[in-house]
Amino acid sequence: MKTLLQKVEDISLRYTTPAEKGINLFSLLRNHTDEVHLHSRFIAELLKPDGSHGQGRLFLDKFIHLCEGETINYPAPKIKREYRKIDILIKSGSNAIVVENKIWAPDQERQLERYHNTMITEGATPLLVYLTVDGRTPNAYTRGALSEEAIKTISYKEDILNWIEKCKQEVTHLPYLHETLQQYENIIRKLTGTTMNDKETDEVIELLKQEDHILNAAKIVESWNKVKIKTEWNFWDELCQRIEQDMPGSILEPRKVTWEKVKDVVKKKKKGNPWYGIMVKLADYDNDLICLFIQRGISDLYYGITVLGNGEDRNSSGTTKYATLARSMSGSNDTQQEQRWLGKKMFSEPINFKQFNNQSTLKLIQPEFRHSYVEKLWGEIKEYIEACDVKSFLRDNPI
Repeated sequence: MKTLLQKVEDISLRYTTPAEKGINLFSLLRNHTDEVHLHSRFIAELLKPDGSHGQGRLFLDKFIHLCEGETINYPAPKIKREYRKIDILIKSGSNAIVVENKIWAPDQERQLERYHNTMITEGATPLLVYLTVDGRTPNAYTRGALSEEAIKTISYKEDILNWIEKCKQEVTHLPYLHETLQQYENIIRKLTGTTMNDKETDEVIELLKQEDHILNAAKIVESWNKVKIKTEWNFWDELCQRIEQDMPGSILEPRKVTWEKVKDVVKKKKKGNPWYGIMVKLADYDNDLICLFIQRGISDLYYGITVLGNGEDRNSSGTTKYATLARSMSGSNDTQQEQRWLGKKMFSEPINFKQFNNQSTLKLIQPEFRHSYVEKLWGEIKEYIEACDVKSFLRDNPI
């Protein structure tokens, strides 16, 4: 077993690029989940024929093929961002590709239908592309009257990674551009938890063919769900204990993660619901509870301020009653006020229990690492609570 793990580590080291070892300017300047200011902006720049990359239509044509469009239908394309709230628009005459980029932002009611109608009104026949981390299908809430078949779904995990790889192959003679694309690829791998490329995977497969390596690998696979359950539960349990030290009695027990919830989600049982975490009471306000919520969700772990109306319904968070508080704390959040949140924020170092393959998440199984990591995350949360300054809102808006 030791020999197998050591050889896998050796393979991994060989495929670690200089861009992964050094500073990544994307992660230095933006959060890796920032869909507007990082991903949409960079992708749109690559798509522009007159973009700063200096490669004309090279990247654009590969993207159009990815979306199953014929490049001949886009003879003089214009690339726009945030056009009538459309994340990325590729438009040429009566043809248009509408890209809705969904990493973090919540779905909006009839959103895709509205974009479709906007293009129809402007005399264009749109191809609607729904871009997400894993390629999920948009639900009826955001599709509106459109059918599933009317939407092209693509993912960062496969489609965008493949697109960037093809773009890299075309610019090997331009080191600065190739390195930029490599750094962006690393950001996507961080976002999607896709740590191995095809060549690295092939080497691991060849390794498993040797001796009894496949038998040892099977033992690891067999115990993997138990590893995931124990790792995640120990993290939540230690974080609860740390919160209790500073804010005793503040955790709402009915809204607190349990061993059974973790187990059901990891084992993918039908009753398993990943929208759990730890809810911490910050203040009472007009029969409501203003709370900090640390939530698992379906992507990286995040936290934010939410409101329990009458101690029960979180939909109060999106009402005008709390608009002043939401605006005052907007500078501390990665998202704005929405139906169930006044605002949310990502941790500086991501934890993703669903994918369970980035370094930070995996190392939580080690008690020493977990302890220091929980201390760091709790430190971030305390700074966030202070910055949100709920006390000032209570003082300035008495009941």
